[in-house]
Amino acid sequence: MESRLGLPALSGAFVIGAVLLTVTAATVWFRMRPDPLAVAAEYRNIAPTTGPAPSPVNLRRALSEIRQVPTAKFALTALVLAHVAMVSVMTMTPVSLAMHGHSITIVGITISVHVLGMYAFAPLVGSAADRFGRMPVILAGQGVLALSAILNVAAPSSAGVVVVGLFLLGLGWSIVTVPASTMLSQSVPAASRPLVQGAGDSAMNAAAALGAIGSGAIMVSLGFAWLAGISGALIIPVLWLAARHTRGVRRSVRLMPVRHREV
Repeated sequence: MESRLGLPALSGAFVIGAVLLTVTAATVWFRMRPDPLAVAAEYRNIAPTTGPAPSPVNLRRALSEIRQVPTAKFALTALVLAHVAMVSVMTMTPVSLAMHGHSITIVGITISVHVLGMYAFAPLVGSAADRFGRMPVILAGQGVLALSAILNVAAPSSAGVVVVGLFLLGLGWSIVTVPASTMLSQSVPAASRPLVQGAGDSAMNAAAALGAIGSGAIMVSLGFAWLAGISGALIIPVLWLAARHTRGVRRSVRLMPVRHREV
């Protein structure tokens, strides 16, 4: 493709990606009717009002809403750290594989398997979150992320091990992101959900951008195994917050009057 179009080598994938993104954007813009936000408002019985205009949508206001709700803070932390861990390792995996002499075909297979783990099992993850609860599934995701880190630390030069590690990295990201996004949205009032969800996405992407930049420096100075280990350690704050959240819930239940517990 590159030779026929007079493009540099390996640039054809970017052309294909640009075309597909354009088609997707056009489809969403022209074909997504009715607007999901309007449907949500109708479902939640939130009718537009003729009163004062709402305050401007901004990140500070959204973060203020999140800070007031412990569940929202936990969900946002889980989202951001899982995304940073995933992006940081994924970004440097092709570089590491190439440095160890693996072909572009191996790189392509590795990233394809990684993306498969990210998205293919999302419906099952959502079903599990509905059945077992958001928190247990998020914690299961932390375990998958930890296993991925262990594999990538143990054998960074083995293509087979890295393929499995990257698959688990994508799967762990999915297992955390699906229930944590739902938890974040459901932990705030319905009228605030679009704002808070947007702030969560912005925080995820901003943190991931910093993680991607930092991953290069870590890769150069310490190597891929260290990068994988540091990314795996990002589960520690999430586990700490989960334990703290669980203690808080149990304390609230103990302090609740007996008649309220029975209701």
